[in-house]
Amino acid sequence: MADRALVGQGGRVGRPRINWIAYVLVAPALIMWAVFNVYTVVRGITMAFQDYRFLYPETQGLLNSFNGIDNFVEMLGDRKVGESLIVSLKYTALYLPASVILPVIIASLIARVTSERLASLFRVIVYMPAVLPIAAAMLVWRKLYDPQFGYLNVVISKLVGQRVKILWLGPQLALTSTAIAALWKGFGYNTLLFLIGIYGINAELYDAAAVDGCTGVRSWWYVTVPLLKPIFTLILVLNAGILGATEQMMVMTGGGPGDRTTTTGLYLWRVSFQYGDLRMGYAAAVALVLGLISMLMSYVVFKVMRSERA
Repeated sequence: MADRALVGQGGRVGRPRINWIAYVLVAPALIMWAVFNVYTVVRGITMAFQDYRFLYPETQGLLNSFNGIDNFVEMLGDRKVGESLIVSLKYTALYLPASVILPVIIASLIARVTSERLASLFRVIVYMPAVLPIAAAMLVWRKLYDPQFGYLNVVISKLVGQRVKILWLGPQLALTSTAIAALWKGFGYNTLLFLIGIYGINAELYDAAAVDGCTGVRSWWYVTVPLLKPIFTLILVLNAGILGATEQMMVMTGGGPGDRTTTTGLYLWRVSFQYGDLRMGYAAAVALVLGLISMLMSYVVFKVMRSERA
């Protein structure tokens, strides 16, 4: 059939016909992708080498405001960049391990539920926070953390029998509290990814392990966890961008108290939209460095995990 379709008049083989309708149907999606993905990346990279100041239109052209690596040199002496990067690294250290360990444990427990209806209910409950907008989720947790009327302090006061006033968003706990709220928001998504991996494991492998006396926790550790390596890799790579977390701090603490929760992402947002003459070029340079660090983290994950593509 395919050979006949290529045979033209006179019995000669001709070129396959191009289906232009398919290209027309795909074109809108390609245009949207090019405008909102390709163009923004290219524009961000070019801005990183400009002295782009939003309040000064004459600085918005590449030829008029090109300054080479001046933004990156200035970044080396910017104390705020270093401090915010340390905050970002601390936040990543709090969030990233928990975003992997807790979901894989919960997913393993849900996978052992034999009732399909009950398992479906657990999956829905776990995933519910993931459907909330990030701003709404953080606002909910900010109310929970309220020292005067927040439910956390109320519940703890009831349990201990006296009124307590824990400053969840105070200098000592603000970063940890924000990480907990963000973990709750993204917990369900990671859990479902692990569930997909667990459901895809052949049950015969567990039977073979049981014959060798590997059951219970040992079976989970020596069979389930190694076979979930591609999912571990996927989640770690997807969460590499947590280094530039912005919305969580913006809604929960505004970067405070002081600069205790001012991540690099929040700092470059302030440089772009709050400080002085809105130095978007300098902020783009900071964002470019942050993106390169995230890419380096992803590379390290691939090298360490040595996994197949997830």
